[in-house]
Amino acid sequence: MASAPITLLARRVGKNVPKPEIEAVFSRYGSILEVQLTPGRSANLAVVKFAQKKEAEQAVRGCNGVHWSDGSLIVSELDLAEDEDQDSGSANVPPPPPLPSRQTQSYSNEPQISRGNDRNNPHSNTSSGYPQQPRQTPNERYSPYDIQPRKNFPIQEWQDSTGSGSGREPGRYSSSSREETRAAGRYSSQRERSPPRQEWSSQGRDRTRQEDLYIKPEPISRAPNAQPPQNMDWTSSAGIAGQAMGLSRDRAGRPGFGTKGQAIRIWANSYALSFDIPSRDFYQYDISVKPDTIRAVRRRVIEQWAKETQNIAETDAESILWSVRELDIPVAGAEFSVVLAEDDARRKPQKFTIKIRFTNMLSMGDLHKFVNNQGPTEVPRASLTLLQLILAHRPKMIYTSFHKSTHWGFYDAYTPSFIKGGLILGAGYQQSVKYTLGTLLLTIDVSNTAFYPCGPLMDLVARVFNKTRIQDVDRRSLQPGSTEMARLSRFLKNVSVTASNIKRNYKIRGISDKTSKTFRFMSREQGVGMVTVQKYFSTNYNINLRYPDLPCVICSEDGQIVLPMELLDVKVGQRHQGKLSDIQTTDIIKLTAVRPDVRLRKIQDGRLELHDCGGSEPPTSELVKPWGLNVSKEMRMVDARVLSAPVVTGGRNSTITPCDGGLDYLHAHNFKFFHGIPLEAWSIAVFGNDRNINMKAVEDLFSKQLPMECQKRGNAITARRFTDVLIFQDHNAVEATLLEANRVALFEADKDPNSAEYGCAQLIFCIYEQKGDFYDQVKYLSETKLGLMTQGLLATKLFKKTFVGKGVPTNLALKVNAKIGGINTTVDGRYLNKLSQWGTIPTMILGADLSHPPAGAKEGLSVAAVVASMDRAFVTYRALERIQGGRVDSITDLKGMVIEHAKQFHAINGCLPRRFILYRDGVSEGQLQEVGLQEVGGLRSALRELGIPDAKITFVIVSKRHSHRFFAADQRDADVKNGNLKPGTVIDKGNFHFDSNLETIIEFTLMRSTGVTHPFEFDFYLYSHAGIQGTSRPIHYHVLMDENQFSADEFQEITYSMCYTYARATKSVSLTPAVYYAHLAADRARYHRPGGVNGSESGTGGSIVGGSSAEAAAIAEFHSVMDSIKAKMYYI
Repeated sequence: MASAPITLLARRVGKNVPKPEIEAVFSRYGSILEVQLTPGRSANLAVVKFAQKKEAEQAVRGCNGVHWSDGSLIVSELDLAEDEDQDSGSANVPPPPPLPSRQTQSYSNEPQISRGNDRNNPHSNTSSGYPQQPRQTPNERYSPYDIQPRKNFPIQEWQDSTGSGSGREPGRYSSSSREETRAAGRYSSQRERSPPRQEWSSQGRDRTRQEDLYIKPEPISRAPNAQPPQNMDWTSSAGIAGQAMGLSRDRAGRPGFGTKGQAIRIWANSYALSFDIPSRDFYQYDISVKPDTIRAVRRRVIEQWAKETQNIAETDAESILWSVRELDIPVAGAEFSVVLAEDDARRKPQKFTIKIRFTNMLSMGDLHKFVNNQGPTEVPRASLTLLQLILAHRPKMIYTSFHKSTHWGFYDAYTPSFIKGGLILGAGYQQSVKYTLGTLLLTIDVSNTAFYPCGPLMDLVARVFNKTRIQDVDRRSLQPGSTEMARLSRFLKNVSVTASNIKRNYKIRGISDKTSKTFRFMSREQGVGMVTVQKYFSTNYNINLRYPDLPCVICSEDGQIVLPMELLDVKVGQRHQGKLSDIQTTDIIKLTAVRPDVRLRKIQDGRLELHDCGGSEPPTSELVKPWGLNVSKEMRMVDARVLSAPVVTGGRNSTITPCDGGLDYLHAHNFKFFHGIPLEAWSIAVFGNDRNINMKAVEDLFSKQLPMECQKRGNAITARRFTDVLIFQDHNAVEATLLEANRVALFEADKDPNSAEYGCAQLIFCIYEQKGDFYDQVKYLSETKLGLMTQGLLATKLFKKTFVGKGVPTNLALKVNAKIGGINTTVDGRYLNKLSQWGTIPTMILGADLSHPPAGAKEGLSVAAVVASMDRAFVTYRALERIQGGRVDSITDLKGMVIEHAKQFHAINGCLPRRFILYRDGVSEGQLQEVGLQEVGGLRSALRELGIPDAKITFVIVSKRHSHRFFAADQRDADVKNGNLKPGTVIDKGNFHFDSNLETIIEFTLMRSTGVTHPFEFDFYLYSHAGIQGTSRPIHYHVLMDENQFSADEFQEITYSMCYTYARATKSVSLTPAVYYAHLAADRARYHRPGGVNGSESGTGGSIVGGSSAEAAAIAEFHSVMDSIKAKMYYI
């Protein structure tokens, strides 16, 4: 029986090699059924189909990287170059030898070198892929950036000055021989390395060697002769950013797929989408609705028109309409009249006029080319928008729906669960259209959101006060002008209600300070004069109010419409836009946290409910037929790998090998902090009523448990008499309390409070009866006025009846040591060396976060925070914050913060960083390009001002808010405790099984991918923590720019290993610590003004986005952190 036809995929065919020559080469080996030639960016792809399997095997005999995958023969080292001899000899002629790997970009004028570890490549100069270099002595490899500087070598070699020493090229930072070795900037596991360094292990290390992580400071000196690369626009941030990112839409391409780790298969919450005709065209029209109205009404009007005219169309309800067929309208456009019936039968129907005009054709072919890496480098947004609308058509008919730029949410607002504070939790789903290599995806996930409960407004008000009936609410809480009523007014603002007596809709604008009994207004009726609200409704509507003592509700901006609370009903399907309280967040977690297997079943059910059997509407498969769209019913399976955890090192030969993300401090009794600092000058201050705080538990914690834990970890705490505890309840005495606590701490440690050296205590423990304004005042005063380090403890969370909560001493010891300047842990040097290129390049990791105010906030100020690593172990981070107005999506003063961080780095290490890796949090998918351009421009401008324009940048977007979820296909690959994927699980490709020497598949493959990552940009999903409850969410890392040219394995391992160095945790954390620290610093900055997060009473009040003077006044309320603690990790 003849074997089935087999497909051979050949990599990298020269751009100018014609198809006949390819056929001539492969016809030597057997019968060719078909040859497909597809253009790529730098080379072409040849797919050759043989009649016999053995013929295909003969064709690739002697080639590297041969694999079988899904019935196809995959070859990663078979090249047909333009200059090869294409002589069609006999069938016994062996295939042409493989060519060297594609060269990478060089950032100097030195010759380019090949990347990778290609030992079988006859064209390679060395086994490492680098040109042969003379062996260097250890002395030549010296760098003062090493942990233990070698003797007899001056630190001046690392100065940025060009006027001394070896006469090197201006602005360079190492010897010329090393520059040649690093010409291409890429990495290889076989490259020449420095002699082994024992300092990366914990042998012989104790807490006295913390200084080995730094370099003795030298005066900062710029390189005056250093010049930026030629032919670049350095006159503006936009020009700098444009040049840095290629002055085009291109972003960092994928350097290859990762290969390290244990291979596993997992399920993704995605379903494949396809078109009957991939290049199908649709008709796009400009559409307007008159009179102008809100978006929801516009959508109803357009849908009514489509129904009346029997057109199959979708609209964004703004200005665009897409149609399956061409509309029969003139070139100049046409107008249509639509009558929209009102819900209230007593109101007249509304008449609207629609104007439609043809604009252009929308081709799905562009989207098809994009996902196959054959066309545009930016995703065609209009095509994606149309797909989102098509696939949301059926779910919108069944559920309450909400739309954002990247996804739709569908919720059941009628059968909710109640949570505290008057809200309900609506369960539902969210879906979005994504793209990956070779295909489009429909991603579906479980979603929950908070709603206002529909029904009588009085019932909602009762639930705000955690009661079920308005009669049960304490009348003092409902008194006009009370604090509770002010909070209620903010909570209800903009909620839509219906007046039950007249069936008219209103929006709540506030709560009056008067009741129906006391609110008087001038009646329009002749001779009536002033009348109360209670009297008005009794006279005009024959309604006797049952609760005339309740405050009235203001239902107009001018305050002229005032209605009794008992006559108003809350409309269904209104989402709560404000910030949830801690109690509400806890309730939601309890209600929604389900095991991964349960969530997987819910997602599968959601696919059926949204698109097949839910409701009485026809299935999506019928609704999308006219558009030629098909939705798979099979959930997507993808490949993943589980990376090995790094070895975590401490002091005095102590190490921990993490297991499932845990460092297991609680049981590792011999584990010491890498650098523990004794706590000598400290004190305790209690804010609140000590009768409500278990003082016995406080004494036990600070006199026994915490000292024992600190002694065990190597940062001993000096014993303190418990009679020295300060207890204060006066809100006006917070500053005096902190000053007295500082005096007591220094006195007990035998330090002089008046000396410059001992002016501040190491730490003041502040115990709060409850979370409130005491915390706000303490953080504001201690960090911006007094320069004191504080550590807060909430009594209700830490002390359970008569004992201290489990794990509290360990967690407290971690934070204390980090705050006073110690280092808890580092990771194995193998991972750190990949960051600093085996200790030869000063490297700074930056974490950046831009925190916007929540919806409904009093003011529109945003807080930008940037943290920067100051040591070569990347564990000590200095923070800077800036307040900026409005909801600007980019960090406006990134340049200034980077310059300040770099100067501090020089002061500590004696040299400026030459490599920057910035992890940026808080950027939405639609803002990637804009934010990337602006912030890379700011970073580039900072480097130029520092005199290091040739420093290399890696810019990474870190995203937690995405819709992808993954589930183990085999439970042996899941965490045994909760069924989540194990820490270290990374997803960056589909089911390709190429040899590790293959640089990239994205430019060369036509095969169907089963991945979920970007078609050709450098991104991956990483699980770096063990989920405690519910279903874990991976973090999405998207590398927008990578001048450091990391390989996929290197950057994934670097990012994962950093997650074990978070100073506050005894486990690995879900995202890189630099981002966590930036988020903490941004959150802390909101307390750095009088009155804390709510601002001072004399503040501007209201929204300040619109006025520059009000905005400037609000920003001026914030104060900078004192210099005495700015270099410390005060924010953790």
